[in-house]
Amino acid sequence: MPSLAERIPPHSVDAERSILGSMMMSEDAINDALGVLVPEDFYRPLHQRIFFEIQDLYLHGQTVDLVTVKDRFTEHSEQIYLVDLCNSVVSSHHVVQHAQQVKRDARLRRLIVIASGLARASSQSPSTPFNAASTASRPGVDCCCASSGTSCASSRSTPPPTARVAPRTVP
Repeated sequence: MPSLAERIPPHSVDAERSILGSMMMSEDAINDALGVLVPEDFYRPLHQRIFFEIQDLYLHGQTVDLVTVKDRFTEHSEQIYLVDLCNSVVSSHHVVQHAQQVKRDARLRRLIVIASGLARASSQSPSTPFNAASTASRPGVDCCCASSGTSCASSRSTPPPTARVAPRTVP
């Protein structure tokens, strides 16, 4: 059985592609996707960048379409990929469902990172279970608590006396 680190993390390239292609073709798709996703939710780094560029154009009141997005990419292979994204979109009616799937997969990937950190912390140091859990989950507190709609304090029976949540960094 492959270790946790050897397994392919949950993701759906097809859902990601559908969202990005739809966003370049429909303002409604942009609104729907921006209501659910952030760039880091995408599995592929290129998809993260495409989403970021679409978001940046949209939030600055600029036109979002294949031409304007393509202008932000200099590599010929990336420009061809953008054309392929648009050509592969059959319908933008399911953007919300695809965005929810991508968000779920992103949360699962973040939980895997936390679980891996917990496993590492538990096996590498003779600390108490609370210290191992606190150390392992610190980078992912934002993803588990904030994205689920619950407060971090309400997800614990007794909060640790020195718990601190690191601020989220935006690329």
